Amino acid sequence: NPNGLNGDILLTFEPGAGQCALIASAIITVYTSITPSITGVPSNVCHNAIAQNLPVVQNGVVGNWTGQGVINNIFDPAGLSDSVILTFNPNPLQCATEVTWTIEIDSPEVVMLLDVPTSLCQSDFPFPLTTTQNGISGTWSGQGIVNDTFTPSGLNGSVALTFTPGVNECALPASTVVQVNPHVHPALTGVPDVLCQTDQPIYLLPTQDGVAGQWEGPGVVNDTLDPSTVLGMITINFVANNGPCEDTASAQIIIHTAPSIQNLEVT
Repeated sequence: NPNGLNGDILLTFEPGAGQCALIASAIITVYTSITPSITGVPSNVCHNAIAQNLPVVQNGVVGNWTGQGVINNIFDPAGLSDSVILTFNPNPLQCATEVTWTIEIDSPEVVMLLDVPTSLCQSDFPFPLTTTQNGISGTWSGQGIVNDTFTPSGLNGSVALTFTPGVNECALPASTVVQVNPHVHPALTGVPDVLCQTDQPIYLLPTQDGVAGQWEGPGVVNDTLDPSTVLGMITINFVANNGPCEDTASAQIIIHTAPSIQNLEVT
């Protein structure tokens, strides 16, 4: 029984009495049993992490792995939770004992997206997207995105953007929608080029080119221009009120004074 022994052990065989035989000896070397130190195996993995190879050589000892999620020395955490115990089983004739290793399965975080606009205009400048969300590093993808910068030009309507956490982050991808609105510069109608101060007040249409708004400028009150209160060239503005993607449109009107009539003598 080699238990508790170490090094070279001398064993002697003594023939029984009455036998014509000599005593014989043999030396057996008893080696100390090795308990491998586990390396190359994580102590924590994310629930949605990719499957990974488990090193089959530990401390110079060759063996195989068993346990939940292990097939052919590959550990896949999918479907696991809490703590998982894996066992390294040394191959025979190596004087090594089996070793267990505990891996904690982490639940992936749900990323709350910040600093992403809900709407933009097609004419807006490219918008840099934050690549660290709630302490989680990652990258952005979707229509109009190049190098984590969103360019709304050429897009229209609802555009889905996706934030994908880095490979070492225990977090799920997150998506958001940005509404891209067309840039509108309304074409003005119903605005005269010339008026006299004696003309009647003119009602200016509050809907121009399908865009609702209101009129502002000299002589304008409640979308009505009174030429009697102004003189010369004036500029009036149509201010859209449907959203930030509609421009203010302007029109110029020349206001003339009424001609003076002098009494003429007929001879």
